[in-house]
Amino acid sequence: MAFAPVAMAEDESEATASAPAFKMRAAEGRDLFRIALTNEDASAKDFVMAQLRTLDLPPSAVLVQAITAGHPQLIQLLLTTGCNVNGAGEQGKTPLLAAAQAHNWELVAQLLKAGADPRIADEKGMTPLMAAAIGGHGPTIEKLLAAGAPVDAADSKGRLALGYAVATKQPAAVAVLLDHQRTLPVAARGGDDLAAAALESGDRNLFEDILRRLPGGLTWTPAARTEFSKALAAKDTILGPLLMEKFAGAPAASAHAQPLLAYAIASHNAAQVQTLLNLGADPNTVLDQPGDIAFREWVGNNFMRYYLDTTQGLNVLMLAAGMKQADTVKLLLDCGANRNACSRGKSSLIALYFAAWADSPETIQVLLGDAPSKDEVRIEVSLDEQRARYYRSGQLILTATISTGRDGFATKPGEYVITDKHLEHHSTLYHNASMPFFMRLSCQAFGLHEGVVTGRPASHGCIRLPGEVARRLFKEAPVGTWVSIKR
Repeated sequence: MAFAPVAMAEDESEATASAPAFKMRAAEGRDLFRIALTNEDASAKDFVMAQLRTLDLPPSAVLVQAITAGHPQLIQLLLTTGCNVNGAGEQGKTPLLAAAQAHNWELVAQLLKAGADPRIADEKGMTPLMAAAIGGHGPTIEKLLAAGAPVDAADSKGRLALGYAVATKQPAAVAVLLDHQRTLPVAARGGDDLAAAALESGDRNLFEDILRRLPGGLTWTPAARTEFSKALAAKDTILGPLLMEKFAGAPAASAHAQPLLAYAIASHNAAQVQTLLNLGADPNTVLDQPGDIAFREWVGNNFMRYYLDTTQGLNVLMLAAGMKQADTVKLLLDCGANRNACSRGKSSLIALYFAAWADSPETIQVLLGDAPSKDEVRIEVSLDEQRARYYRSGQLILTATISTGRDGFATKPGEYVITDKHLEHHSTLYHNASMPFFMRLSCQAFGLHEGVVTGRPASHGCIRLPGEVARRLFKEAPVGTWVSIKR
């Protein structure tokens, strides 16, 4: 049978009697797609194979080109010649990958029957399964998987077939792939891209399903931050905790902003603090973005600004303590905040110190835990009278003459809390002076203790008590007892 001729330029010579009825121009020597093959007789096959040998073209590379160009007659002719279906064309593309990328699902099935290997990827790691996922053809995905296509293969950028299906919004492909991929990869092998694609799809059911299957340690993305903001506003106790579980670090408005929990505390937004904790925010969240200028403005002129600039490892409990938020401190503690967590650096600071520096006895009591209320136990000190009074359950139990700080070392009026007690204490400031039954006030360098009492100011700032009174208060007034010092 004769070949149908290809259109030729006018200056081309006529074909010789011993050759097919056309001749390929040199400029088009590698373009076999202009051959109008209308049959599959032996002479057609022999001619094509002879031309490939003459031009030094691998048949499989030509097959890839034919598939890409959509030339069914040449495709079928090459397949009937026994062309290697696993050979590669440009950039390592196989005929199977080319067929999947062309969405030629019938040809994919034909190539699989002919022995095409679905495990072979191109130079960028693209597999036939990924191409089928982009095309969203569930039956073809099933056939590829049945033929051994690796569902967990990742391309050079760490993307999976599932990631491609999600990104191109192919629900049928996603459903099939999820059925075959119960365990999804860690972030380093495509989890970040997969999570981002799922969130950006806008399909709530889809991204919840995918996030649940992904391990933790994902990197927060703008899409993830947006979804968390929505969950926070809606008090969504399903999505909010899921996002915090899967994404590493505390949720924040941006990659360089302090955590949202810190902002809620700085803005005195107790309701949002409660919501964030209900959603699973870590009550030990660290303020690890010292360059967040906007956050410093929220903190205001509070002394905490100094520590934000100079101290590493501050946490939200320290922030709440330094901003006199006793209720928030209690909430954080109830949710598992570590009251003894320390800052990093030369000084190991704990939340109690920040409450003391803030002159917040209520917060100090909360941080100490089990502190008696002022109505239960309190001590009152009168600087003018040089007297101390001890109350229990509103009843005056005892009164005693004392000696407070002399000129230059005056005892400072204010509201304090006994933060620690030492049976035998020695001053580190004043010649190692002995201070038996020492009861420190609000973590500061003074307190109540046994000493020489004259009824006049005589100490370096401490409150000297008669021996018997000091012993009794040391025994009966627990740590956390409220102490008022007044004129």
